Amino acid sequence: PQTAQVSRSAPGGQVRGALLGAVLAAGTIWGLYNAALSIVFNFGPELFVTRGMALAEAGSVTSIIFWLLAIGGSFAAFLVDWTGRRNLILVTGNLGFAVFVFIGSVTDQVLLNVIAMGVFSGIAVGAMMSLPALVLPPAARAVGMGVFFTAFFVFGTIGPIIAGWLAELTGDIASTYRLSAGLLVASVLFLPLYHKLAARAAKDQQA
Repeated sequence: PQTAQVSRSAPGGQVRGALLGAVLAAGTIWGLYNAALSIVFNFGPELFVTRGMALAEAGSVTSIIFWLLAIGGSFAAFLVDWTGRRNLILVTGNLGFAVFVFIGSVTDQVLLNVIAMGVFSGIAVGAMMSLPALVLPPAARAVGMGVFFTAFFVFGTIGPIIAGWLAELTGDIASTYRLSAGLLVASVLFLPLYHKLAARAAKDQQA
């Protein structure tokens, strides 16, 4: 079931308790996804060079993900509004993306796998971006979105740093893609926590 919207305003626009937890969970989901995406973009060319591509070709192939993300993300947002199946779309998109990112760490069929990554990379974008709006009352949206984007920036910044450290530690650039796949799976695991906290926040607002 989709999370019910919180209709009553928090006093003074405050974001605390279960509401704060729900927004942080939503920001974590969005942040983990973006950290994974950043790793794919930043380390893809170097990984594809080890698969026999020239550096310029590897960069061009990696950019295919961006273009498919831009196209697919717009369609997926429409799909969320049309079907209302936000949870299914989010889980399908991020887990599908994770599968092909992991495959990218081991396969020599780079171009076909990159296309598959691009197709799945944008599916969950609209669903993830809508999560904070489902729980934040109007008076708390300015502060709440600040919390949401703070979590996003923290994960988006730290993810590639950890990936670079992991590549140096293991001596294997493909380890960055395995990390990226793990972050995408983790983003899905935070979804039940988000819904639990969102439901509690809704009860708190109605009390």
